[in-house]
Parts: sequence; structure tokens; C-alpha cells
Amino acid sequence: DLYDMNTKIKVKQRISLRKSRTDEKTAFYLEPGENAVILASDDKEWCLVQNSKGKKGWFAVESYDTIRGTEKRACEFFDGVCYAD
Repeated sequence: DLYDMNTKIKVKQRISLRKSRTDEKTAFYLEPGENAVILASDDKEWCLVQNSKGKKGWFAVESYDTIRGTEKRACEFFDGVCYAD
């Protein structure tokens, strides 16, 4: 149910990533200036991210591009986000 994205991003502000789509516990934080890759998306709400050290975690979006729980758009957290379908 996931689509490959392999989108390189640069983190603009700190964001927590979940361990899984069903586990709300924080896996780790992406920090400003860090490079990462959005590996995949379910094309609905969930995105799988991998940091430069190989750690993986999840974030969800609502209303097209708002990071769940933040009321901020994805472009406020990441440079390199692509909205094209």
C-alpha cells in the first residue's frame, strides 16, 4: 500500500517521527539542517522517512499538506517537498 517516492529533503525545523503508522511513540527527531529522504507514501496521509544515519520513521499529513499535530505545512518543515502527483 506504499508508493516509492525517494524524495531528498532538507529539514528546516525539528520534527518528531513515529515508530510506525500504528505506534505513536517517537522513533527519533529530524533536526534542522539534516538531510533525509522521504522513501515512500501511502498517497493518503503517511510518509516514511529515512535520515542520513539510516534511521526510519513516519509522519502523517492532513488537509493535503499539514503535518498532523502541528498546524504547519510540510514546506515549513522541509525543503525539497514535491506536491506533484
